[in-house]
Amino acid sequence: MRSVDIDSSMKINKVARNSRIIYNYSKYGARSLAKVNPSLVFIDAAISLGELFVSLANYAAIRKQNAQLEIQLATLAHEFRNIQKSLDMKEEQFENELRINGNIISERLDANRQNYEILNAIYKNAEKYFLLMRNEVERYRKLYPCSSETRKIVVKYHEAMTSYIQTSSDVIGG
Repeated sequence: MRSVDIDSSMKINKVARNSRIIYNYSKYGARSLAKVNPSLVFIDAAISLGELFVSLANYAAIRKQNAQLEIQLATLAHEFRNIQKSLDMKEEQFENELRINGNIISERLDANRQNYEILNAIYKNAEKYFLLMRNEVERYRKLYPCSSETRKIVVKYHEAMTSYIQTSSDVIGG
């Protein structure tokens, strides 16, 4: 169901009445004004002037409010641009830090890879060395079973083997 605003329908009636008066005046001239009560025309004109001033005051208030909103919009736009610049600077700084940290990590990985290759080669060579050393210790045991030199060599061999085993477990991760 459609509802009609009473205030707007009254304005429509007033406009229609005024339009009829103007039409009759333009069609019949001054004779048409004889049919209209002059006091009603005067009252209607006074009411229309009052409405004009009220509308003008409303327009001025809305215009003033519009100017304030435009100022507020400009302030918010300026604030937004400043925040955007700040975020762009932070993003650029973050990208630089990320690039630098990425380079540092790459360099560390390369250094660790090189160290791993070097340590792996040393570890393999140490294994061969300890096999040769064990053969020599066994030979000394057979040749000089009760010698103090043989005992010292065996103790040094066991210390070296313990160190080698500890290093092996550290490399493996145990």
